[in-house]
Amino acid sequence: LDKKYGFLYRGLRGRAFWFRLIPMLINFTLAAEKVYGMNEFSVGMLNGMIFLVNLGVVILIWPFTAFATNVIFVVANTLRVVLILYLLFNHLSFFISLLVLTLVTLAVSIPLRFWLIRKEKRERESKLQ
Repeated sequence: LDKKYGFLYRGLRGRAFWFRLIPMLINFTLAAEKVYGMNEFSVGMLNGMIFLVNLGVVILIWPFTAFATNVIFVVANTLRVVLILYLLFNHLSFFISLLVLTLVTLAVSIPLRFWLIRKEKRERESKLQ
């Protein structure tokens, strides 16, 4: 069973085995946008929110065992959101909404990540004693 389905959780930390569902949901949502023919600004806003959710989850959960993989996911999703912000610049209400959501996501998730790192470090140190 491990050889057959191991690719689903290989490279993920133990508690983050469910993380593979997020890219599947993102792809499903991107496909649904095309099927339902949403206007370009709504699509941009929805895509921006999708990538923000992915960004926040990766920052908070830090799902991959390799540090570089987590950093690549954070950088890639940040660049996607920045690109969408650039594309939405002509539609001010969508631009401002997504910009505020981006700043809130980063302002909440990054300090929480550092707090979780310190908490995990303290737990490891207390187990060693």
